[in-house]
Amino acid sequence: MRAAWWWIDRWRKSTAYTDMTLAEQGAYRNLLDELWLRGGLLPDDDRVLAKVSGDALEWPKVRAKVMARFQRTPEGWRNETHDEVVRGSGRQAEKGQKRAAAAPRLGGKFTSHAPAGAPAAHQPTNQPLDQPEAPAAHQPPSPSPSPSPSPVGRQEEPTLPPADRAERSIRLSTEALRTKLYGLIDTMAREDPEQADPTELMRMVTAYDKPDGTHVKGVVEAALLTHERLEKSIADAEAQLAEWREAKARVSPAPPLRVAQQP
Repeated sequence: MRAAWWWIDRWRKSTAYTDMTLAEQGAYRNLLDELWLRGGLLPDDDRVLAKVSGDALEWPKVRAKVMARFQRTPEGWRNETHDEVVRGSGRQAEKGQKRAAAAPRLGGKFTSHAPAGAPAAHQPTNQPLDQPEAPAAHQPPSPSPSPSPSPVGRQEEPTLPPADRAERSIRLSTEALRTKLYGLIDTMAREDPEQADPTELMRMVTAYDKPDGTHVKGVVEAALLTHERLEKSIADAEAQLAEWREAKARVSPAPPLRVAQQP
């Protein structure tokens, strides 16, 4: 049985969901399923793609928009989002395997390292591990030690499955991109020669043209953007800032020359 990772919130915010028709979405989803089954590579064979899409008769009508979401390589068709998810999960799985290989075992089972101050191995098993031995009859009882406060911040987070770790890594990366984009919009609002509203600036840098020439309007909320569109919008914002600063440097008057006074 094969399974693929699918984040519904990421799909609902993607341009594939917002820009494609129902027929195009269905063909796209079917091709993505086949992509997972084939290890991330679709054959460069239109007859096979038409069959995999789910409707060979409808395929000529949706092919252009659907295949614009894939990248043609000498080996076949790939998908950037699929490759990104696989790389993230592979790194997490490799880390988990290294931790498992380094973990101590006893009798084929995982064990944990004994903490500092743990009782010796020859201690009788019928005596509680954390309770000291009773004092001899001629020895006065020692004062009870005060309980030590529990260390704060030492509790380790529970280990997440590889799929959850990969999803968390992508989510944190996307949130960092959103924060960076909002910071760039604030900087643009301060440096814009036209003093445009930040909302209009956000629409300007998030708009883009699709491969078929269709213009997609920008949005005002970075939460609606996919990881790929966030990266592109950040690049556009940085390029616009550089252009404004270069133009400002060209028109700025040169500082006056200082003439040394004669003694």
